[in-house]
Amino acid sequence: ILFADLNIDINSLINYTKNHPKDIQNRLIIAKYYLKKGNIKIAKQYLNQVLKIDPNNKNAIKLENEISYYKNINYIQSNDLNNKIDELYKNNKYKKLINIAYSLKKLNYLKNLNDTALFELSRVSMWKGKYNLSSEILNNVKNKKNLDFYEIKAYNLYYLGKYKNAEKYFNLLYKSTNKKDYLEKLLNIYYYLGETNKLKNMLMHIKQSYPLLTKKYQQKIKKIQTQQLNKLINKYESNPTFENLEPLVTNLYTIDRKKAFKYLEDFIKTNPNNNQAKMLYAKLLSWSGYYKKVLQFLEQNNIQNIDAKLLIGKILAWQGEYNKAFIYLSDVFNNGNQKQKYQAEKMIAYIYLWENDKQKAKEYFKKLYKLNPNDEEVKEELLILNGNITPLISKYKKLVSENPDNYSYLLKLANLYNSINDYKNAIKYYEKYLQKHPSDIKIYKILGDLYLKQKNIYKGFSNWEYYANVIDSKDALLELAKRYYWYNFNKEAISVLNDILNKYPNDKEATKLKAKILKITPRYVEINSAETINDYFNSKAKNLKELGIRAYNAQLYPTAIDYFKKYLFIHPNDYDIREKYAYALENNKEYKKAAGEYFLLMWYKKTPQIEYHYAYNLQKSGELKKAEKIYKKLLNEVPK
Repeated sequence: ILFADLNIDINSLINYTKNHPKDIQNRLIIAKYYLKKGNIKIAKQYLNQVLKIDPNNKNAIKLENEISYYKNINYIQSNDLNNKIDELYKNNKYKKLINIAYSLKKLNYLKNLNDTALFELSRVSMWKGKYNLSSEILNNVKNKKNLDFYEIKAYNLYYLGKYKNAEKYFNLLYKSTNKKDYLEKLLNIYYYLGETNKLKNMLMHIKQSYPLLTKKYQQKIKKIQTQQLNKLINKYESNPTFENLEPLVTNLYTIDRKKAFKYLEDFIKTNPNNNQAKMLYAKLLSWSGYYKKVLQFLEQNNIQNIDAKLLIGKILAWQGEYNKAFIYLSDVFNNGNQKQKYQAEKMIAYIYLWENDKQKAKEYFKKLYKLNPNDEEVKEELLILNGNITPLISKYKKLVSENPDNYSYLLKLANLYNSINDYKNAIKYYEKYLQKHPSDIKIYKILGDLYLKQKNIYKGFSNWEYYANVIDSKDALLELAKRYYWYNFNKEAISVLNDILNKYPNDKEATKLKAKILKITPRYVEINSAETINDYFNSKAKNLKELGIRAYNAQLYPTAIDYFKKYLFIHPNDYDIREKYAYALENNKEYKKAAGEYFLLMWYKKTPQIEYHYAYNLQKSGELKKAEKIYKKLLNEVPK
């Protein structure tokens, strides 16, 4: 079938060429004749003669290329071709396999192989950089749902530059095997495609397992972002309009907030009447959780448009100041356009929900549903209010698995778990949400309370402290102090209450809580002003301080320790007394406690002497290596 006889007198042709050394045409016929007969050696001999006469002869070159196909005819015609391919593969005869692959392709014989042989030929072709050949072989595989197929397909697409298609396969491979090479290819794909959000998300998941790899790609992200930003900066600086400023600022906000704010501030200075820029500035502040600053900024700039009132209403609602929020949101509802009215009414519905007035919330959400039946949030709130939470959890779990970068899905899932008191899963998804949207400050207090309910005190208070310090309002600090008190961290509660009373000396709620912690009669607090109570605290503290110093000077260290401890409970930031307290503990041979106090002191009053005493108490507590390290440091810094 493969070799039809040529009806020629071959011997006459051979004799003719002997007498005509420059004859090309007849030498080509002889070469083709022997090639068809399978006599590769003689065919090659005549082709070499032709190429010696004419090195660029196209027919000779074409026939020479065909030789490689016919060399493999014995393999192709054999009954155990699959086994022969497998044997060559196991013996690393890759060059031979590539030749066979080309022969099979030319002769349309690939479809006759089994999947194992096809995978072996395709893989070798891929290894040797023959990606198109590898892909053609792979197309003949019958079972396309296995890791071999995915792997070869992924690499072929990747090296052919078809990154978007390769991403799907490398994703499947990495999730199935957790192999580092698949991970690196995925990271490269996101980098080449400029998909920085996907790249950042992947790095968040692998930073513990692959710190060096994470660092490498974080630097690449910076490079991409710098290139993108430079384009936006050049565009804005060549034409400084608000239309060019907005994309620059919103992109820059995720990388360098200070610079984003600086661009906006400079623009507002030169364009003081541009309320669009001022509203963008206010929104950026709200994204950062600086709600107090937003309110101050809008008031100072006398921005009273409907968008400003809507933003103020939302912020007041998020902060729990529902009565004030109602005033602003009602104004928006009465005077805004259809879209603004809808948003105001939606926020009012949420206020009723947060106040636990579920019946009123349901009425509002039903009304909103009639106005806009496509609002998924409204539909879902109605389902939750009717107790249909399980299908929503299933829905959002599926959405999160399909779209792991979508932080709104994560937040929704966290809120759903929280609504049914599944604290473990709620924490899991709030944490994932904050990884992608760390500027949503209100989530930190929710997460803080969840951790406290789970008895994870450290994480609970870490989240609450961050929230209270960012918000920096009396109410937020008071909420933090209350939680310290509820969980028996009285010293920390007093410290926060002192901060509140320094700013608001007449705040009765903070004064009452402080009195309660210090066990002052509540009735005494009720009938006296906050100022009088503070005088009482200061008088009591002064007395304790004097008694402590007197005992300390008399070397009555146990007594001094007792007085200093009580005094520091009221004034924890008096570092001069804390230093004396630490010395008293050291002299009383309470080395471990003394080391703790010296460690605290080093944050606020670091001197070589305090460092030495910290090391000395560590040594006495058995922490010899730590102590030795500090001694060596001191000898280098203060050799005398």
